[in-house]
Amino acid sequence: MRLLTFKHAVGRKGMALITVVSVLALATILLLALFSNADNEFKSTQGYAAGQTARQFGDMSVNVVMGQLQKAARQESPTVRMFHVTQPGGARKYNANGQFAAGYKLFSDAEMEVIQAGAAGEKRFVAGKDGVPLPTDWNGQPNRFVDLNDPVVRSKANGSGLDVFFPVVDPRSFTTSTTNPSIEGFSYSSQFPTVGGTGGGALAALCFQVVPRHQRRSECRCP
Repeated sequence: MRLLTFKHAVGRKGMALITVVSVLALATILLLALFSNADNEFKSTQGYAAGQTARQFGDMSVNVVMGQLQKAARQESPTVRMFHVTQPGGARKYNANGQFAAGYKLFSDAEMEVIQAGAAGEKRFVAGKDGVPLPTDWNGQPNRFVDLNDPVVRSKANGSGLDVFFPVVDPRSFTTSTTNPSIEGFSYSSQFPTVGGTGGGALAALCFQVVPRHQRRSECRCP
């Protein structure tokens, strides 16, 4: 039987230490890879869940608007004729005499439906159940309000000036000029009209002059 020398014993212990360290390093790498993959999967799942939630909220908003429009267009009685008028952000229902019957809002509000006949109901539909009108600086509060008629300004192809495009209604269609008259039946006011009398009031609109970066323009917002 051959006796191991001190040199051979030390060499074997060194090999065993290297083997153990290598196995530990490999196991550590595998664990880190596993944790990294799990973290990536978790983040991916969170992103997918957030996307699905946003999609559901979007579909919910569309369904709410469709439901409001269906309510506004519905005839409650076959013998009583009702008429509905749509505008950006709302739909109104009037009876045959032109009296306001109901209003349905197409945006988020504490009172989505106003079922109240007459001028008082229309005023409530425009100003809200608390009777507080829109603030005069609503266009400076983009986190609460949005201008649906905010125009797009583009340079002309020949570079001679700017073109202004309004997505809903062009306020330049209304003018007091006699040589270039307004479109028949179209007009707007610089303030909310006073709703009174027995008939339905005019469609409330807030139109004002602002000075953009490029040139002066008109804007019109219908609540």
